[in-house]
Amino acid sequence: MNFKEIRSKITSDNQSILNRSISFVDDRLNLLRERTKLAEARATTMMVVGGILAGFLVHFGNTIDKLEIADSILVIALFLAAILLNIKTIYYSIRTLWVVQVYELNADLVFDLQEKSEQDALKEELTGKIWEYWMMIHIPTKKLFWLNRSQRNAVAAIITYSMLGMILFLKTKVDISFSQTISTIAASALGLLIIFIDKAMERYGKLWNT
Repeated sequence: MNFKEIRSKITSDNQSILNRSISFVDDRLNLLRERTKLAEARATTMMVVGGILAGFLVHFGNTIDKLEIADSILVIALFLAAILLNIKTIYYSIRTLWVVQVYELNADLVFDLQEKSEQDALKEELTGKIWEYWMMIHIPTKKLFWLNRSQRNAVAAIITYSMLGMILFLKTKVDISFSQTISTIAASALGLLIIFIDKAMERYGKLWNT
């Protein structure tokens, strides 16, 4: 809603009602700000997690090189999947922290209230705060959207790391290898996971709904 449309909907001249309305909108604005701060704090944590996971990538890379098993399709697929999922984790964390242009009220509103009656001043203040609310309401929702994607990919990366560790253990300690067909199918499944994990979970995964 634009400023003029909001102003036309504020019809009460009761000072008590106007003050209660301002208090209510203030509570809503504070809630939006808290949700935004929470999303940004969690995104910062996810970037730290991404950095830790990147350290594991170096370890696995050295292990694969030393064991000379880079010809394994499944091991290569798991390693590449872990890299890409970790990149997505960090990228979505950055998107969560991305600066968003917001139109907020400023102190100049005070100048506009000087010549108004008390009721009209309250109406103008309430109008401005409702307008600010509509300008801000999409921000925490968008930030939580990107944060959920970051968390989702981080979980997938951790699972991929675990699978990579298990496969390396089976190949090096137990001397168990997977057939070319199984490795190819698993590699294809990993590719699909990386491409469609976000869309699939947002559409069907109730666990990740905000």
